[in-house]
Amino acid sequence: MTDGSPPPQPVTIESVTAAHRALNEAAIIRADLTEHGFAASGKSWDDADALQAAALAYIYPDMVPAVAEKGELVPLEAAPKPGRSAKVSALADNERLALASEARADELAIDMAESVGAETSLDKALAHQLAAAHALALRVIGRASLEIEGMHRFDRQGQRETMIEVARLSNAAARLMQTYQQGALALTKIRGGGAQTIVVQHVQVNDGGQAVIAGQARGISGKDGEGAS
Repeated sequence: MTDGSPPPQPVTIESVTAAHRALNEAAIIRADLTEHGFAASGKSWDDADALQAAALAYIYPDMVPAVAEKGELVPLEAAPKPGRSAKVSALADNERLALASEARADELAIDMAESVGAETSLDKALAHQLAAAHALALRVIGRASLEIEGMHRFDRQGQRETMIEVARLSNAAARLMQTYQQGALALTKIRGGGAQTIVVQHVQVNDGGQAVIAGQARGISGKDGEGAS
């Protein structure tokens, strides 16, 4: 879409994180242009299209961007959900990526969010937390391993102090891994709607030693279904 602005500058994407930031920046530019007629960054529709095209080309190198009859890039972003601001969503995505970068788990966070098909902010936040907990747990375990490998350099007292440090690190890693597992379960419940099925079996032994097992399934709604198995 051309509006008389100077042609967009070439966009260079060097990482997955940069590609996602570019997609978010494109969404922010479009939201500003739609709402105010101008973008706070001074960018145009063409700049937004260029950012998106470069980001998609980096993330999906085998994908060819769709082009309209007049040669203009067709926006490929999904339509925003009713009542949800595309700009706020993009700003929040950038903030989550910044926090994941501080935790040195940005690409892990992106991969985890994509692997679980995260769509809502809650899904993305949980996926990023899981990535951060996973990364830190493994780093702590790695540190404990280094302490053990270097124990031979110390005297008996130094070895005792090293074992105390190893135990402290191991406990911290164990808590992180437990937190990760609990978070994974929480994410599964959220994405599955929290549905659970409990099967209660009644065993009745008739004359002659034959057993009849009746199964009863109960969902979280409290409705029961009976059947025989």
